[in-house]
Amino acid sequence: MQDTLWTIIEPVVRDAGLELWDVDIVKEGGRRVVQVQIDRPTGVTLEDCRAVSRRVSDVLDEVDPLPDNYTLEVASPGVERKLRNRADLDRFHGSLALITTTQAVAGEVRHEGRLQGVEDDHVLLQVSGGAARSIPISAIRGAHLLFEAQTNSRPDDDDATDQANSAGAVRGRA
Repeated sequence: MQDTLWTIIEPVVRDAGLELWDVDIVKEGGRRVVQVQIDRPTGVTLEDCRAVSRRVSDVLDEVDPLPDNYTLEVASPGVERKLRNRADLDRFHGSLALITTTQAVAGEVRHEGRLQGVEDDHVLLQVSGGAARSIPISAIRGAHLLFEAQTNSRPDDDDATDQANSAGAVRGRA
């Protein structure tokens, strides 16, 4: 069913100038929910989600691929987005990610680190301590980006003190 929905929804999203990131059907509180995730390199706005939701809803009402009632949700994949394929693993080079594997690689099935690209049939991950890990793509159970808080650069204490003293000196002369 997801493939059918993808085939129906993808042209609608593409015509809106966006990329269809994912389509999923889940049960939430006894109700069926069709979750559509959209993206673009510059980010997704609330208005993008509203517009795509209206268009997708109209098309799904017309084609009627689902036999039961459902709720449609349209959203961005978010900062901890799922990495779906080889291209995504390469696209987010340098980003912090968590990869789980079906079998142990370097003695672990959970691998957290910075994506360093894809070579042959392996994703390269820089794990803690700077070590590189080569993970076979065929062994990946799932992968997603991890949120990184941005730190604001602050002047060191001496610079802050100098700025405060300069400001005080100027005020003192007035």
